[in-house]
Amino acid sequence: MIITEALIQRIRTLLNEAIPDGGSEADMHFSTIDLTITLQAAESENHALYLLWTQKAGIIQKDAGEIKSISAGGESVEKYTAADYVGLCLKTAQGYKEAWEAERKNAGASFLICCKKDDDEAALW
Repeated sequence: MIITEALIQRIRTLLNEAIPDGGSEADMHFSTIDLTITLQAAESENHALYLLWTQKAGIIQKDAGEIKSISAGGESVEKYTAADYVGLCLKTAQGYKEAWEAERKNAGASFLICCKKDDDEAALW
């Protein structure tokens, strides 16, 4: 896999880690170096996203709110808890894991045979 700026941007988008306008890499959970290291070790984009979503589940635990629901008068606010965020990340990671495993299963060996039939003609099978 060739790692390009476009690939890093794609991974950030699929990881829900796109750098906001006016923001910087410091505002995100993963640096470009973190993403690049994972992409270098991964077999495919799906494999990388499986690994990154699993890592994100561990990282976001400190960011999630602790209060599930607040009600005052006619108003109510419901927030995700750390467990909710972790569950969503792991569910997403599982989807990418299944896609990666399907890639691996379907990535059988292939080959091409080229032989000369005559002096002037080559055939491909």
